[in-house]
Amino acid sequence: MTDVVTHTETAPVPAAKASKPVHTRAVIIGTGFSGLGMAIALQKQGVGFVILEKADDIGGTWRDNSYPGCACDIPSHLYSFSFEPKPDWKNPFSYQPEIWDYLQGVTEKYGLRRYIEFNSLVDRAHWDDDEHRWHVFTANGREYVAQFLISGAGALHIPSMPDIEGRDEFAGPAFHSAEWDHSVELTGKRVAVIGTGASAIQIVPEIVGQVAELQLYQRTPPWVVPRSNPEIPLAVRRAMENVPGLRALVRLVIYWGQEALAFGMTKRPNLLKFIEAYCKYNIRRSVKDRELRRKLIPNYRVGCKRILNSSTYYGAVADPKTELVTDHIARITADGIDTVDGTHRQADVIVYATGFHVTDSYTYVQIKGLHGEDLVDRWNREGIGATAGSPWPTCPTCSSCWAPTPGWDTTRWCS
Repeated sequence: MTDVVTHTETAPVPAAKASKPVHTRAVIIGTGFSGLGMAIALQKQGVGFVILEKADDIGGTWRDNSYPGCACDIPSHLYSFSFEPKPDWKNPFSYQPEIWDYLQGVTEKYGLRRYIEFNSLVDRAHWDDDEHRWHVFTANGREYVAQFLISGAGALHIPSMPDIEGRDEFAGPAFHSAEWDHSVELTGKRVAVIGTGASAIQIVPEIVGQVAELQLYQRTPPWVVPRSNPEIPLAVRRAMENVPGLRALVRLVIYWGQEALAFGMTKRPNLLKFIEAYCKYNIRRSVKDRELRRKLIPNYRVGCKRILNSSTYYGAVADPKTELVTDHIARITADGIDTVDGTHRQADVIVYATGFHVTDSYTYVQIKGLHGEDLVDRWNREGIGATAGSPWPTCPTCSSCWAPTPGWDTTRWCS
């Protein structure tokens, strides 16, 4: 395990106690994997920083998403910092509580909590051409001045709610999967799940055994490959911890396996036929009803949308208590949902598994760079782009841990 590197600069004065702007070398936005990883990197370099976090705890998407069955679809031994490995992951694909606990442990080990300003939502930042500094403002009225501005905010933190007529008229509990209301009892209820993406395929198998009736509203079916996720035997976990080089070897094999898959999909498109055949086999073995199978098979090539992983989703869809609805939703009423074919289905609870603002997440913070140019205006005018992937145009000493275009950089940033 890596030893803690002590900060060589004084921690910033807490903004709540400061009558003037807080000055520091770097401002980091967010405390998910990206923000924490960047903080540790700066700490090792002896660079002073403050981390601005909109919530009251660390964790990013793994703090926010706590819905039933929430888990990572990237192998556990890859979904962790290379400098802070965890040998005793309980499952090949870890569940949310363990991942969040891992991030909490990293935060405590490196003493990052004292550099974090919680409940500090960044709503704007501008570059001062004369001072050559960033002025960062939070929604609670605080100001930070820094030489460097680094966004560790990922693309999975702003829930996307569908624009459906009557959405606010529903009388029962209704919530987004990223804002799961654990006070709502689902047992014996008629539950409507809107969406069939990465969250839905984890939620549906978890709740179908509890509910009286499950309505699953599908716009576009996903390609789903089987995924086994048994508990890793204790002996294997001990070997990962104690056998020299085993942990690094396993991570390396997983890494290149993931890279090979990406290479095959982009450079050898004929391989997609085999993946599609495997996905269709996954449907046939779980769903006996031909009409239901027809609704579940996508009409686009595998890889055009994110490929999902589950060995339990199709079985849950085929459960007698589940109705797969493919007609578009016309409106939501006080007691249920109307579809365009004129059918009204009563519901006690509505779950919106409708994803996040991914492609437009950059628009939620106003950033002005050189000569006061608005970054969003520039990207809207010229298209989204950045120098070498991450540094933002016309924004000196400002960059993001994620490239501005949608993508999945988890492997790169966990390394």
